[in-house]
Amino acid sequence: MFRPSETEKIKEKVRKFFSFLDVDSPIKFEEINSDTIKISFWVEEAPFFIGERGETLVETQNLIKKILAKETGRHLFIDLDINNYKEKKAKYLEDLARTAADQAALTKKPQALKPMWAWERRIIHSALAERQDVYSQSNGRGHQRHIVIYPAS
Repeated sequence: MFRPSETEKIKEKVRKFFSFLDVDSPIKFEEINSDTIKISFWVEEAPFFIGERGETLVETQNLIKKILAKETGRHLFIDLDINNYKEKKAKYLEDLARTAADQAALTKKPQALKPMWAWERRIIHSALAERQDVYSQSNGRGHQRHIVIYPAS
């Protein structure tokens, strides 16, 4: 886990960052493992912080990650969630994965999903990992990276 002084430094930097954006709600910090911290809070103006398809949320998460890496001198994974957006999105993606997999298995035709962020693709792959009737593969590059679900042979 993190050293207590390091944890306090991280909390201080994150609180300062969000204070510049007028976030005055309590910020929750949860150490997931030795290099991952989940940061979450609730705000009225969530669409401003989340953005279309979660783009602002992901870019804010990346910016915080870079700030903290510079401050701590080590690589950290940051999982930023605002108003439980990611939790709700994960449930939606799991349902989407099951539906597309059922369609692929039934029709014996690949099912291409829309482009997604890496964290979203991980949820899809994980949701289908135990299935024997389909498999999933990420295709494309950059912002066009998406998942195709194939029927098993």
